[in-house]
Amino acid sequence: MRLVLLLLPLWWACCATAVAADPDPDKVLSEAKTLARQGKYEEALQKHLWYHDNALKLMPSHAGVRLSFALSDWVELGRKYPKAKEALVATRDRNATALANGKGWFDLFHDVTAINRELDENAKTVQLFKAVRAKDPRLAAQCYHAAKDDLVAGREYELCSGYTPDALKAFDRIQEMRELNLKLAKDGVASLKEFADKSFTEETCRLIEILSGANRKPDAEKVRERALAVRNDAGLREAIEQAEKRARHKD
Repeated sequence: MRLVLLLLPLWWACCATAVAADPDPDKVLSEAKTLARQGKYEEALQKHLWYHDNALKLMPSHAGVRLSFALSDWVELGRKYPKAKEALVATRDRNATALANGKGWFDLFHDVTAINRELDENAKTVQLFKAVRAKDPRLAAQCYHAAKDDLVAGREYELCSGYTPDALKAFDRIQEMRELNLKLAKDGVASLKEFADKSFTEETCRLIEILSGANRKPDAEKVRERALAVRNDAGLREAIEQAEKRARHKD
């Protein structure tokens, strides 16, 4: 065991050296996919490790890709090469431990939630959020929106309700985002219209589910009325009914 611990820094140094010759995040991520297809799994893993740790330092624009496509590729590599999954889990666990010990920040929490999503271990996000909330309520308030979907899925309605003091203001933000996306759609980003309606439905239903599950029925009804005044269609009405049904069966 002692020998393994002594060799680990050398292994990480080799990983860094293997990539540092061409520190272009786009190229490194592309190389990781190519190496995985070629069956060069260890080399592909080294690329993923480097990319995850360094991409944003060089190209902040990779924030979205890093926590979506790059993680998906890493998980796919882990299905063929167990060591890759072990490395991803170790990265997640290391960051989660830091957060639980009060040594983290929002971006680190966001990283952990994204990895949990890709590993289909969303319940761990709920556990971590509660640990952060117990240790650092201010940080938990910053992280709430990153954890909200998983908290609602876990039917933590009372907890979510505490971060939703004004239901109508929360709905106003949802409506404002829809209007912004629709404006962009008119300006030429056509795909945003479908996204605007889908996001509006999902966020509105999530809000209604929280309010209903936390026994804030008058607030839930007000949001329902406001939402149907914006979009009174069968799809939205059905989605709201399903959200209310989930809240009724919270136990």
